[in-house]
Amino acid sequence: MLFQNGVSLSKQAISKRLNECIPCLQELLKQAFSLIYVNALENHQSLLLNYFSDVKLLDVTTISLPNQVADEDMLSMHNWS
Repeated sequence: MLFQNGVSLSKQAISKRLNECIPCLQELLKQAFSLIYVNALENHQSLLLNYFSDVKLLDVTTISLPNQVADEDMLSMHNWS
């Protein structure tokens, strides 16, 4: 138990108050980072675009093969090494 200025607080009381503050702090940080990010994009977009002539997007789509086909492919790759 913590005693300060004549007030006693238990660990449970402190934990409860902190847990009640967490959603508010998360939202505050989320909005702060969002403002920083948007501000950086708006103010520095033209500077960034001066460095790049084009933007290429990569597709990370994967196609799962049936086990038998995948095993055969691994065997053929192993035979080449």
